[in-house]
Amino acid sequence: MSKRQLNNEKRMQAGGMPPMGGPPGPPQMVPMSKVEISISAKGLKDKDAFSKSDPLCIVYVKEMGQDRFQEVGRTEMIKDSLNPQWVRKIELDYRFEERQVLRFAIYDWDNKSSKPDDQDKLGTVECSLGEIMGRQGSQCTYVWVCPNPTLPYPTLPYPTLKNPNKLDPNPPLPNSPVPPQLSKTIQGGTGVLTMEGDEVSSSKEVVTMELTGTDLDKKDFLGKSDPFLIFYRCNDSSQYLAAHKTEVIKKTLNPVWKPIIVPSRTLCSGDHGRSIKIECYDWDSDGSHDLIGECYTNLER
Repeated sequence: MSKRQLNNEKRMQAGGMPPMGGPPGPPQMVPMSKVEISISAKGLKDKDAFSKSDPLCIVYVKEMGQDRFQEVGRTEMIKDSLNPQWVRKIELDYRFEERQVLRFAIYDWDNKSSKPDDQDKLGTVECSLGEIMGRQGSQCTYVWVCPNPTLPYPTLPYPTLKNPNKLDPNPPLPNSPVPPQLSKTIQGGTGVLTMEGDEVSSSKEVVTMELTGTDLDKKDFLGKSDPFLIFYRCNDSSQYLAAHKTEVIKKTLNPVWKPIIVPSRTLCSGDHGRSIKIECYDWDSDGSHDLIGECYTNLER
């Protein structure tokens, strides 16, 4: 076999393109999984003079070998909130052996234009998809110290912080696992963006629910309540992520929401025994929604 024939044979075994006129090589199999990213933010910059910002997040990806970012999805816009917890997830193909760079661009969406350039920018965050997915199943624990035993909680240790004089008023319990979310400071704005990745369930099941409320708490001083529901899915790390939101029903203590038709993978990853958290809120125009109550259930009940 000549040297040229040997090189061609190696290329065929690697799945490379054969020389002109030669037979095609075997297809290259790239390890890949479908994942979804949950996004939330805290402490966003307020761009509106008489209300709060109306944040929306656009996600871009730059694949290995590419020189530019491409949009892959957008969250919904949330009215009057500086601490949004977006319900809409961003689905991506996660290629384990490649570096996929993500850019999260946050905007104050104040008009009907679909163009980001027509909106006020609240900042950006960049990271790799591998950084987000690498937090799954993390078992790292805090290192505990008690820097000031004269504090009003003498038996409760505090975690070590970069600034030991600034203590967390609500520290996690000793030896608790680090949350599986990735949090990064927003560049060009204020606040922190939090991202969490989960593998998409293969379940194709669709769930239909009809929900009503009876004698809800009255939260409005001069009226009744404007109730809506938020459903939360419990992930493998026992963290609850916003998964679905109903419409708001105005001025009632006995709401009847429209039938909810949603994939079971959205609510419980297709696992009927997995916990689902439901919160009921009284909607307020300034974004400071009042919690009416909450409950826990699953699809088996």
